[in-house]
Amino acid sequence: MGGRHPSVEVRTLARMRRAGDDLFPWKTCGQPLFDRIVNALLTEICSGGPGVLEPVDGRGGDGGIDLDLTLPDGTIDTIYQLKYFPEGFSGGFRPRRQQITKSFKAAMKHNPRRWVLVVPCNLTPKERDFVRSLAGKPAVVEIGTTIGQARLDLALAEHPRVWKHFTHDQRMDDLRIAGLERQGLTTAADIDEYATSMGESLAARSLHWDLQVTTGPDGVATRVSARHPRAMEEEPLASRISFVPGPVGEEARRRYEDARAFGTPVDLGADEIAKVELTGAEWFDKEFTDVNVHLRPPPLVRGQVDLRVTTPSGNILQIVRGTMDGHAGQRGRRILAALECGLDLTITILDTSNPDHRKPTENVPVDLTVSASRLHRGDAIQAARAVQLIDHLESGSKVILELWRAGKMFAQMGTNGDTDEHRRHLISAYDRQLIDDLRVLSKHFDITLRVPEQMTLAQRAEIRKARLLAEGNVIIDSDLGGLDVTLSGVGGEPFTTFLKDEASMIAVESKLHYLVDGQPLAYAVRIFHPRAHAVDADTVAAALAAGTAANMPVTIRGVDRSPYRVYSVSDFPDDREDLTPTPLAIVLPDGMDIPPDEFGAIARGS
Repeated sequence: MGGRHPSVEVRTLARMRRAGDDLFPWKTCGQPLFDRIVNALLTEICSGGPGVLEPVDGRGGDGGIDLDLTLPDGTIDTIYQLKYFPEGFSGGFRPRRQQITKSFKAAMKHNPRRWVLVVPCNLTPKERDFVRSLAGKPAVVEIGTTIGQARLDLALAEHPRVWKHFTHDQRMDDLRIAGLERQGLTTAADIDEYATSMGESLAARSLHWDLQVTTGPDGVATRVSARHPRAMEEEPLASRISFVPGPVGEEARRRYEDARAFGTPVDLGADEIAKVELTGAEWFDKEFTDVNVHLRPPPLVRGQVDLRVTTPSGNILQIVRGTMDGHAGQRGRRILAALECGLDLTITILDTSNPDHRKPTENVPVDLTVSASRLHRGDAIQAARAVQLIDHLESGSKVILELWRAGKMFAQMGTNGDTDEHRRHLISAYDRQLIDDLRVLSKHFDITLRVPEQMTLAQRAEIRKARLLAEGNVIIDSDLGGLDVTLSGVGGEPFTTFLKDEASMIAVESKLHYLVDGQPLAYAVRIFHPRAHAVDADTVAAALAAGTAANMPVTIRGVDRSPYRVYSVSDFPDDREDLTPTPLAIVLPDGMDIPPDEFGAIARGS
């Protein structure tokens, strides 16, 4: 208690001492006030740690007060024993040692790790020796350093809001603030002093709640948050929201009640709220109209999470990483998991029998909803994992979902093997094919490709053609309606026949680029058509006969103006015989038809 930043403590203590002769009248304040201020100080000090500080009145049977610091696993870390002995326990007050011993023995029945005595005086060396001797030899418990007047003063210096709460004069605070207002806040120093004074006054209103007030173009925003887990017990506050009549207000009421039931955040607008009433402490009582309300309960747990999909026998089918916010309310828990694959899971566990909500609970109703709103613009390989996860959920077989955090399972739920119509259509057939195409291309070229939010049909065909080529298929490329060649001027009978009639044609070694997610994917290809001929063949034949065909440009097209076939050179040998094209078979979004001349019939999917 104290001692973390001695230089800061000394300066703060000196500043506070200027307010009066004594920092606090420990030896004359009386036991009730002593108990209250020590309770407040220890609550402040322990609020940042893992445990919860709770008072236990009269454990020792002698009117003293214990404060127990209990860890999350239920064990008691420290028992603080408060004794209002301003004169100490030596000389004529030596019989008080029997009370201390009795309280110590009562505390030891609870097996604390540490025991600390708190008194309003500084101990003599013999009194310190007596307190240390209580542990016995060998020691049965750690005896913490006794907290006396000096250490209590340092604690007040570290926590000035507690000191101000028990010593402030509200009338003088108001006069000081009004004086600053008359100065007009014309300098930076004035503004700093005014803001500091206002902050100290707000902090002193309550030992249990933080009150933060900010101003802006939309008015004054007030934020109230608990300073320790027992804030509502020590100083109860209540709110009542009246909603506007009609469907808008009823929908807002539903969201508000759901948020309270499961401890989740909720935003309510002024158009949904008729009135807000706050009751409890004097500083809290107020009635509002025309306000926005933002409830932000602190999450029960937060951090990295692994979602494991397993069979009932324990075989792991898939693991997906993400982040999690776990909330707890009056009716149960709600876990919001944002997975790296682009899916958002909302798991609602109806469980009122588990008050701390920190351990997995079996045989309770569980509801799972999945959102794919983040799927687009994400990594295609991650999106493919999202498809896999949805397929596991909709496989018709029972699977178990487990949320793991820091090596321990936090929540578990099972599916009954029935498919859910909503989840089945979360990722459409169109998106499934698109994601799989991008996944194949990402691995083939070792690059990152994103799932686009929007694209034209031509861009979709570009992705599909690139995927089929990467897998060694022959495709018909509708963009290759003809080939332009330059004649050498030398011809013969076979070539002349080709010009006038038709023949198979292969263009050896060409390079094509397919644009996917803004990245040109390059292929070394061969281009082929089974029935090609030269455009304006008679003119070309005449030039060859006349010896004037050298450097003459010629366009070669399919006889029926059909496009060329393409396949990747790197995937097949030169003597490839099977040149049967693979249809693009693009799956279209629901309700969309391909224009008749967009790609031709080859692009029509099923």
